[in-house]
Amino acid sequence: MSNRRSKNLGSVEIDCIVGVLDGWKGPLSWGLLIEAIELRTCSRYTRQALSGHERISQAFRHRKQVLSELPEEKCGKVLSPELQALQERLARR
Repeated sequence: MSNRRSKNLGSVEIDCIVGVLDGWKGPLSWGLLIEAIELRTCSRYTRQALSGHERISQAFRHRKQVLSELPEEKCGKVLSPELQALQERLARR
């Protein structure tokens, strides 16, 4: 059985990955990000492929910094941006 190569990262895929990072809660690592991207896009990328794109690399560093500044109780489960928006909407009601 051979491994299928994932689709090249274009602007749409990069936007999706940056969106995942923008909504990230909880501990963040390249391994966890790769798993979240695979669940969302059904494509598995390596850390090198992701960090090779400046927008993804900057978004990762920025989110990592923001998460490190948050109190520990604010860091929860990893949610997709859609689920996070829904959760925030429900909390407001």
